[in-house]
Amino acid sequence: MHSPSSPDRHMCARKLANVLVSYCDSVSFFVKKGVGLDLIFKVTLGIVRLIALHARDETLRDIYTKFSLRIINCRMLANHFRYLISFDSAVKAFTTEGAPTFHRVLLGMCSLLRSFEQICGDFNYYQMTFMRHWSRKRLSFCYWFFKSLSLTCGLLDELLLLRMEVASREWRSKTPEERTTYLKTSAISITRYLLDMLVYYQWVPCYNPYKTLQYLSAITSGSLAIYVASKEIQASRASASEGSLRLGSGRGAGALAPSTQVVALNGSTRQDSVSVQSSSFTLLPAKMCEARRGTGSDVHDVDSGGLAVK
Repeated sequence: MHSPSSPDRHMCARKLANVLVSYCDSVSFFVKKGVGLDLIFKVTLGIVRLIALHARDETLRDIYTKFSLRIINCRMLANHFRYLISFDSAVKAFTTEGAPTFHRVLLGMCSLLRSFEQICGDFNYYQMTFMRHWSRKRLSFCYWFFKSLSLTCGLLDELLLLRMEVASREWRSKTPEERTTYLKTSAISITRYLLDMLVYYQWVPCYNPYKTLQYLSAITSGSLAIYVASKEIQASRASASEGSLRLGSGRGAGALAPSTQVVALNGSTRQDSVSVQSSSFTLLPAKMCEARRGTGSDVHDVDSGGLAVK
């Protein structure tokens, strides 16, 4: 005989199951995005290195140091041959019309320099595995050099776009919520660029930051990317659900127009698709802007395993 609270228990169980299923779907979608797994590796690597750096027990330090090397190898393999995608993004950025010159040039240079950085990262992996006669120091220097310049181009592009948006006429017509969302997104992106630049500019002879600061910067940058990616996934799932409801309600009373269906199914936040109309111009396609944006789908995060921090 069921107790009086049995229906309530079943209801709680259903809600818990729905939450778990939704969470698993979000994690699966995040990992399938390509750079989602890299972000997880990035944060984990920073934590492991931080533990190894401050571990007092020598045995424990060796264990975590070896573990960090395994994570680096995993990142290298996961990001292998990414330079082909980055080079294709650079070509598209340089040849696409309809955007400000500074945006095309900076975004194109960001992708082009990143492709060089990723080539050096792949060579670093070859040096670690079988081409041990290669100079690890020279490869790491080239990796840091191209990575830092790529981040600098992305940061300049972000700052100039923010300045143009704030100075536009449409900025005054935006609601306070829209302004806050835009500024928050830009602030997170700029912060991530600065944190990563703090790590990768160590090729400059007079610059030698503390390792603790480097690892904390990597952890914070990766955590911010995961946070933005989670918001992006939630917005995408909400838009998809809303689009499905609209399509279902539109059958019989007249289907939605094709353009409306696209917006309902693919509409998202500024981070997810920055090809939307801006104040006075149209930004480059979303796939190319993902290479610069501080988002979870951003190739800005894809490096070759964090070799920059030895």
